[in-house]
Amino acid sequence: MTYFATYLGTASSTEKTEVEVALRLSVFGDAPFTLKPLGNGRGGIMDTKYDDTTGYIFHLRAGPKSGGLAGAIGIGTDEGLGGGLLISHKNASWGLNIVNNPGAGLGAYITGYTANPALQMDLYAGAGGIKLQPKIGAGFKDGVTNAGSTTFTSASATFTAGDVGQTIAQLTSVGASSPIGSIPASTTISAVVDGQTVTLSQAATASGTGIRFRVGGRAVPASQPVLSLFDADGTTLRGAILYGLFDWRTPVKVTNNATSIVALTAKGAAGQTADVLNILNSADAQLFRVQSSGRITAAYSSFFSNAGKTDQPVMQLAGYAATLPVAQFSQETSSGTGDFIQMLNFADQVVSRVNYGGYVMTRKTSAPAAVDVVNAELTFWYDKANAKFKITAKNAAGVLVSGEVALA
Repeated sequence: MTYFATYLGTASSTEKTEVEVALRLSVFGDAPFTLKPLGNGRGGIMDTKYDDTTGYIFHLRAGPKSGGLAGAIGIGTDEGLGGGLLISHKNASWGLNIVNNPGAGLGAYITGYTANPALQMDLYAGAGGIKLQPKIGAGFKDGVTNAGSTTFTSASATFTAGDVGQTIAQLTSVGASSPIGSIPASTTISAVVDGQTVTLSQAATASGTGIRFRVGGRAVPASQPVLSLFDADGTTLRGAILYGLFDWRTPVKVTNNATSIVALTAKGAAGQTADVLNILNSADAQLFRVQSSGRITAAYSSFFSNAGKTDQPVMQLAGYAATLPVAQFSQETSSGTGDFIQMLNFADQVVSRVNYGGYVMTRKTSAPAAVDVVNAELTFWYDKANAKFKITAKNAAGVLVSGEVALA
């Protein structure tokens, strides 16, 4: 072994590559091999344990020439029913931790072709499900330090006076250009020089560029996406769940399979003064609103139709307050002259109305058909040819009776 080590110390890079290939072929062969054959009852081929507070058993890093299709570990479940990656999580720490540092691409990428879900979670009673939790702070990828100096710069961090006193921490290293220690531990921002420059509470212990760092104190904005759905072009947003609101741009269908549970509920916060529900047009103009008091208002005239269900009334009002009216019509402007109520025929012609002064008006100028009047019912109409107010009624026996008043 001593002679072999001496040889490697004097061998050229080409010779070392040849030795590496020869050793690999000698140990593993030139074709896929089976490490755990059928009938091998061992739980694992390599049983290792780590018992340190930091670090890893394997530290696999991408080199500067690595390509977008290269991976540190490749797992192919080509045959049989064997799985790809199994993590049996048991302790109080995390089972899988992906840190998507500033400047990094996708943290996890899943491609789905089969009808089976690309991601599935089996949820048992009492299980916590999926939790999305905002954190205070913001990360950036372009920090610059000089060893021994307290000056720190970043073109993208947009420092403000509110950053003074906040922590600033290095997240990771990226090769030799940003060594660990570029920002000492427990460092804070002492002063903000401008939007790209701050003064640190401690001098940098190493010079670095492209430093991945985090500034504390910055809250997640309400407009920050938590989940986004795009079209196939990858740029047209179909809908998003933002940290502060639900912004969905495709039709939403709510199907209730629980007969004793409300299908859709909009609940305001305690002491809420903003509307509980707003319906806007494409220009963000308000069309319909439900105020926190429960009052429903429409910015434009409302239209209700039972075209899809002709066996039910267009609108039905049910009152449960014994001393209050079932419905009220209010003219909110002192100069308003619009009618309270208008009744139209199929040709959209007004046949009767209640005007803004509360007067009941009718434009009916002929008697109703006898079949249109039920027992113990009364109606009135105007005989314009003879200038008479006429009343038509049907008594309890079903006999049609009438009366009239001549108008001077």
